[in-house]
Amino acid sequence: MVLIVPSWDWGDSTLQGMVWGLVSGFTFALLQLLNRRLVRVMGSLPLAFYLDLTAMVAMLPFLPLTWSDPSAADIGLMAVQGVVFTAVSHTLFIHALHSVQAQVVAIVGTLEPIYGIALAAWLLGEIPTSRTVAGGVVILTAVAGVTLLRTGWRLPWRSGASP
Repeated sequence: MVLIVPSWDWGDSTLQGMVWGLVSGFTFALLQLLNRRLVRVMGSLPLAFYLDLTAMVAMLPFLPLTWSDPSAADIGLMAVQGVVFTAVSHTLFIHALHSVQAQVVAIVGTLEPIYGIALAAWLLGEIPTSRTVAGGVVILTAVAGVTLLRTGWRLPWRSGASP
């Protein structure tokens, strides 16, 4: 986060965004703990449907604030975003909570910004800045490190360790 915050002044929108991102991450973690319990009771498809429906209803009051006349290409991109990158991926994510350890699901979930950056570059032509790439490298390094440590892999230069 230090790489992306240009100023530690609360008036800076990047700092505000980072703080909201941290709050969002915390509430997302709480939601996933709840989802892990609920998926066993009601299944992944109904749970994802109700969660996405709730999110849509919660966001409807903000629609007039952001509405513009979308082009056909915009509608197509919104459909891909809504179906593929929201509904399908969210359902698969929730289904994974049913059969995979929550820690593993969380590790994979931390890669979402990397997917988003790559897809924005590919689908929208939005080339990431060097700071964004550096942040992506930090995320990938952290995910790789946690994954290697969780699987029992040891660094070769540590005494008595073997990969």
